[in-house]
Amino acid sequence: MAWTPSSASVVRVAGWLALCSALAPSVSVDAQDAGKALVHARLLTETLSLQRNHDGWLAVELTIEPGWHVYWRNPGDAGLATSVKWKLPPQVSAGPIAWPRPERFSARSIVGYGYRERVALLVPLKVPSRFTSETLTMEAVVSWLACAEVCVPGGQTLTLTVPVGDSAPRRDAGRAHMFAETRQQLPRPAPFPVTCVMQGEHIRLRLGRAAFAGTDQPRAMFYPFDSRLIEHSAPQELVLHGQNVELLLRRSPAAIEQISELSGLLVIEGSRRGAVRAHAFEVSAPVAKASMQER
Repeated sequence: MAWTPSSASVVRVAGWLALCSALAPSVSVDAQDAGKALVHARLLTETLSLQRNHDGWLAVELTIEPGWHVYWRNPGDAGLATSVKWKLPPQVSAGPIAWPRPERFSARSIVGYGYRERVALLVPLKVPSRFTSETLTMEAVVSWLACAEVCVPGGQTLTLTVPVGDSAPRRDAGRAHMFAETRQQLPRPAPFPVTCVMQGEHIRLRLGRAAFAGTDQPRAMFYPFDSRLIEHSAPQELVLHGQNVELLLRRSPAAIEQISELSGLLVIEGSRRGAVRAHAFEVSAPVAKASMQER
């Protein structure tokens, strides 16, 4: 059967080509030389061993050369999401990636979401009690798109063998610090209600003022999980609306179907006691049409 690209993939590829064209009209062969290590990948476990009938944690750590970046689960207008495909023993299973909060990158009118310098993608691993081997060998096929003035696809197959036992796993201070630092960048469920109202091409993400309690000069940015829903390059403005605060978004022209739910990360940033802090919350808000009073 012939493969027919979906509208989303056409938009994504077109955006990627537009990004490369905007940043570098001519892409040299040297820029795509596989020998240039733009991203260094490694696979490691949180503990030095794994315990049967207990969940463990893995990390795919990417160290990115200065000036380059790779992409989040939603790459935005352009780019390709970083991916990990696993090869594990039949009884063992890996869960979904826990994505740290991304940064926003822009080139002219094209916006992408991703990571610079270093990122660790955490993945839970289930080792059942019936796994009898004393070692576990895993393989991760990691793929990414590294972008700067040009975009270069890359990837690496990582293999790791770890001891498995029935006792509590051995720990390493260095690894524990890296995992703890990464978990501070993970979003948590929003402790405040979030609703969403749509009016034409405008989307209003509404949350209570308690979300900004104790924060001076607050700012907010919404990173949708679905790249097709909002116009990524449009400004996101915070406005007061009664006892609520609204983040104004613009609907994407690619969102031709009715939007019933808006899910993604809401990053709230502001100064508190002189220090700038950012917190990421995972939100999922049903979309309602604007009432007559709100129009």
